Amino acid sequence: MARTCEIAVVVGMPGVGKSLFVQQLALIAQQEGRSVHLLQWDVTRRAFETNDILARYPDLENGETHPLIRKAVGMWSRSGVLQWHREYGNSGHMLIVEAPLVGNRLVEISQPADDEAELVLAGSRSRFILPVPSVEVRREIGRRRAETSLAPRHSREASDAPPNLLDEAWRDLYQIGRSLTLADNHQAFPEFDPDVYEAVFERILRHRATTVLRINEVLEGKGSVYDLDGIVSEVSANPTEARDIILHLESKFTLDELDTHVDQWHRVE
Repeated sequence: MARTCEIAVVVGMPGVGKSLFVQQLALIAQQEGRSVHLLQWDVTRRAFETNDILARYPDLENGETHPLIRKAVGMWSRSGVLQWHREYGNSGHMLIVEAPLVGNRLVEISQPADDEAELVLAGSRSRFILPVPSVEVRREIGRRRAETSLAPRHSREASDAPPNLLDEAWRDLYQIGRSLTLADNHQAFPEFDPDVYEAVFERILRHRATTVLRINEVLEGKGSVYDLDGIVSEVSANPTEARDIILHLESKFTLDELDTHVDQWHRVE
C-alpha cells in the first residue's frame, strides 16, 4: 500500500492502533520516495472550531464535538480529498487519512455519494485499512493509554481519549452490532470482541476497498506514535470553506435533525 496507494484511509474507533499504523505507513511511504500528506480528524476539525463557531456550537457536556461541527467536517472532507487529488494525484504523492468514523467523525468519506469525490474514494488507488486488535492487544493498548493520559509524551497525546472513553466507545459499537444483528442480543456486554468489531466496520465499509489488519502482537516502539517528520501538508479547510459549510447546514437542518442524523452514522445504504 505504501508503494501503490494514492489515498489510504485508516479507520476505527479509539484505542485500536490507528495512529501507530498511520505513522508506520507514512514512514514506509517516505522510504519508498513518496511525499506524504495527512488528513486527520483531530487536526482537520480545528478549522471549524473558531471562537465564533464554538460560541454557537460548543462541545457537549461529555467533551464530544458538537454534532453540527462533526457533520460539517465530514461534508468538507469529501471536497478536501478531491482538491488534494486534483493537485497531487498521480505525482508520487500519497494522502493518508485517519478517520474514526464512529460518532460521525469523517464517516462521509466511507459513504457512497453522487459526486466527483466518489470516483476518487472508490477508485483503484484508494484503500481503506481496518486494524483489528486481538483481545490481548486491545487490553495492552488500554493499559498504555492510561499511562500516556497521566504523562503525555507528545502534545497530541494529551487529547487522546482516556481508557474510560475507550470502553464507552466499544459499548456503543457493540450496541450497533446488536442493532445490525451482528452481535448476540442475549449475551451480556462482553470485553472487546474482534469478530463483532470487524463485522460492524465491514458492513459500514461495504462500498470501499478495505484491507483488514488482524493485530495479534504488541508492537514495541520508541517515543510517541505522533512523532513524524517530513509531512508535506496537513489537509484542512480554509476559513471560507468552514464558514460556508456551517451556513449550509444551518439552512438545511434543524439541530434535532442533525442529532438524529449523526446518531445514525453507521447506516449505509
